[in-house]
Amino acid sequence: MKKNNKKTILVLTHVIRDKSPYCVFVHNHAKALVKKGYKVIVLAPVTIKFSRKYWNIVKGKTKGIKIIDGVEVHFFKRLGFSNLLYKSKINLNGMSYYYFAKRKIKKIFKNNDVYFVDAHMFKIEGYVARKLKQKYNVPTLLTLHGTNFFKNLTFENGIKDIKKTANIIDSYVVVSQKFGKDLNNLNITNYRVIFNGINYYQKKFERSNNFNIISVGTLVKRKNFDLTIKAFSIVKKKYKDAKLNIIGEGVEYDNLKKLVADLSLNNDVAFLGQINNDLVYQYFANSSIFVLPSVNEGFGIVYPEAMYNGCIPIGTINEGIDGFIENEVNGFLCNPNSEKIAKIIIDIFSNKFDNDKIRENAINKAKELNWNRNAEEYLDLVNDILNK
Repeated sequence: MKKNNKKTILVLTHVIRDKSPYCVFVHNHAKALVKKGYKVIVLAPVTIKFSRKYWNIVKGKTKGIKIIDGVEVHFFKRLGFSNLLYKSKINLNGMSYYYFAKRKIKKIFKNNDVYFVDAHMFKIEGYVARKLKQKYNVPTLLTLHGTNFFKNLTFENGIKDIKKTANIIDSYVVVSQKFGKDLNNLNITNYRVIFNGINYYQKKFERSNNFNIISVGTLVKRKNFDLTIKAFSIVKKKYKDAKLNIIGEGVEYDNLKKLVADLSLNNDVAFLGQINNDLVYQYFANSSIFVLPSVNEGFGIVYPEAMYNGCIPIGTINEGIDGFIENEVNGFLCNPNSEKIAKIIIDIFSNKFDNDKIRENAINKAKELNWNRNAEEYLDLVNDILNK
């Protein structure tokens, strides 16, 4: 086969259970690189699991090569080992990914002019990124997105793995200043902050001066939806017309429903489940405030999406969104505490602040994020690596 001389970017990721071809933010990133004139090949394995429901979700994403939005996506299966030996020195899941992808990778490098390796997520793809850097010696980036990285900061072998990876790859890419601080604490300096983009989809509704609050995310403990609900119960005592809409699904659903019932808020809190983006943005546009007091959050793209659609955001101080949200400038930051969240909401509803100005600043800040800029900054980083 004749070698393709077009510069090729090899992206390492995996299939997750969202409605995108493999992983929504990685695919948006890959599409932007294609628009810059590069060939983009994505490795997107599916973990083998004994679950009929799981296989129905990932149906059509288990094998073969598909061109999706100009991106060449290689689907395949790999063995998964869950958390077996997770805290040990042995990275079974990383080894599995590399073993099942090895022949594909060899063929890709043989038939393409690979410009750089673009890996996403730390533990598994990071292992493969190290192997490819050592074997092929092309510029290699590893983007840290959130939970997986934070988890490895909590145990000794995880920290060693972070440092080892930093010594082999050319650069980490981090999606918020928080990651940078964490890496600095480990004396790691080869990283660059590059924000993800957002999709600039906006519902054109005339915003009323309502008391609607919205929260969006996977219903898991670290998102602290229970604190949002408890804060809302305090707000409700002062603002009888206040409503809270929660969008998302997750393991905490039953517990959160019970909490709502215990607080006698069944008529005021709506669980809307997993809905399409068009409806999400409609709810943004019809809400005054977006609340998500989550922790261990890499960045949280839902914050700028809500901001772009005119919501005043409330996030958690010293988390990934801190620095993008500036307190009392384009939103609010506080510790994850229901009383503090409630006070901010009440202050906003009582017009203690210049809400129109904060909302305007939030929209303008969100406009700074786009996938074209994201792609350009990755390419600038690779150019800097090559110039060294």
